Amino acid sequence: MGNIAAIYSSLGDYQKALDAHNMALDIQKAVKDRPGEAVSLNDIAQVYSSLGDYQQSIDSHNLALAIFRSIGNRVQEGQTLDNIGSVYRLSGNYRKALDYYNQALAVRRASGDRFREIATLTGVIRAYESLKNYPKLL
Repeated sequence: MGNIAAIYSSLGDYQKALDAHNMALDIQKAVKDRPGEAVSLNDIAQVYSSLGDYQQSIDSHNLALAIFRSIGNRVQEGQTLDNIGSVYRLSGNYRKALDYYNQALAVRRASGDRFREIATLTGVIRAYESLKNYPKLL
């Protein structure tokens, strides 16, 4: 279902993408696939972000975050924190974005995830640029 949803998203048919992601989520809940639920919730959040429904996106990401934390998946926890930071940045709430980016950095550094740490630092830079806080960029 996730692949079908991704196709709908790439075609710009976000409602069908949401329907497919929600169908996948229902199946994952039924079979008690907690990691799969969290991935689907992140996917749903991305669709809401594409629609400009940032609060719904954040809510879905937070549900995924809770699952990743409960199962101890630090890599996906860091990614989800980064995703939330990106949604806040897109919504114009740069300070909140920085809060989540910094949480993501802490998780990524603790888990030795240097590659993804660079991606999060890019988000930090973009947030500081948006705040016109250029000294922080140095």
